[in-house]
Amino acid sequence: MNWGKWSLLDSPQGNQDRSIERHHAIIETESEHRLKLTWGGGVETSLEKHTVLRRMLPEVTTSPGELCHTSKGSVWVQPAIDAKCLEDLLGDAKTIPLALKAWQRLRNYLREQETSSMSEFLAPDWADWESRFRSLDIWQSSDRSLLEQRLSALGESLSRLPHRKRWTNGDLTTRNILVTPEGQPFIIDAEHAQETHFFQEDLVRMAQLSPALRTHPALGAILGNEPEAAYLEFFEFKQLWLECTQNDMSYRRRISEPRRLNILSGEFQNHDPTSPSLPRARFPGTTAQLFNSADGIWHEDQSIRVDYRTDRSQLIVFPV
Repeated sequence: MNWGKWSLLDSPQGNQDRSIERHHAIIETESEHRLKLTWGGGVETSLEKHTVLRRMLPEVTTSPGELCHTSKGSVWVQPAIDAKCLEDLLGDAKTIPLALKAWQRLRNYLREQETSSMSEFLAPDWADWESRFRSLDIWQSSDRSLLEQRLSALGESLSRLPHRKRWTNGDLTTRNILVTPEGQPFIIDAEHAQETHFFQEDLVRMAQLSPALRTHPALGAILGNEPEAAYLEFFEFKQLWLECTQNDMSYRRRISEPRRLNILSGEFQNHDPTSPSLPRARFPGTTAQLFNSADGIWHEDQSIRVDYRTDRSQLIVFPV
């Protein structure tokens, strides 16, 4: 790995609560190539998963790059693209139109990738997830009876929903979607990528973990129809699994322990450490039209309308 002279452009921070450290850097080589470097625990697996997702969802997954071996360990090298994360675009009134354009493209593409399935294929998929949830070491012995009731009821609810499947990166949040200046979306962070019947959990994940969507729930209209209630509970279980398998003990005490109690009680609350006072995101109760035209002119054929102040201090939704 010899690029000659190079300069550091950025050192993006990832999950600071990971139990295994992971570091990132954006550099520019003397030949003016911009590269994203990732090193630390598990980069080999992340590259493998990213390569699979690129093959399954080629139009919305960035180039996987390659693994370079150095004296200090493996470094994952990818081409760096000129893009901002969807969360940052939703956080600025001037770039909300671009964010909506990108999300609509991504949503339409992902819908095209869905395929029909049958109960004999859904059952082992749920059995795999159920085993992951049940095996977490956060459960106490006194939790077991109620936990089994929750899992049984959730599995039954999921089995009654339409049987469809598609690939997902496994952690679809507004920070894991990059958007180019032209509005092309790209999914990153494919560490948990897999084909699953429970991909609709992605919409719950975006709504619950996006500060922008929680601050202005009207923007939640861009996500489309509210998912079935079963996916709200599936999200809580899956988020607990991610927290317990990825994060350190301090995070688990602050965040995962309250989530465990929420799951057992069935009363789910927000426990985001960055904004614990924010309410859970709610999907709009009425059909609305969103002002998402890049040219600044309202078009009747748009599906949603939101008027906002330039500083995003207020959002006003007009029902159709």
